[in-house]
Amino acid sequence: MKKYLVIIIPVLIIIILVIAVNTGSWHFRYDARTRGAASYDGSNIIVKDKPGSISKEALVLLLDKMKVADSSVNCRKISVSPDSVFSGNCITLIRKNRGPVILYSADRSVSARVWMALAQAGMKNIYILTDCPGNI
Repeated sequence: MKKYLVIIIPVLIIIILVIAVNTGSWHFRYDARTRGAASYDGSNIIVKDKPGSISKEALVLLLDKMKVADSSVNCRKISVSPDSVFSGNCITLIRKNRGPVILYSADRSVSARVWMALAQAGMKNIYILTDCPGNI
């Protein structure tokens, strides 16, 4: 009987831990539904032509070769490819930035995908810059 207890107790502990991890929602870092809510209600969108919509503490990530040629956007701008947003230097800049991080790309789907990836990673105060608010 003692031989079986030595085997049964560790197996039961492992089974209980596996069940606890698979049934609980606490093992996910962030909930996609909660993080994506701003995307559904449009609160993650900033319109470029709206005066005062971008603060001077903002960090604008230009996700393609285009430049934001608007004088109302006078803040720090960095050109970065969408693939390297999670690289060491770029992610450090995003985390250390005190103001909002604004994503801009001519292709809105690129900005949206990068926004969702950053939101899933737990980043807050991330926005998408657009030229026309009706076509998002």
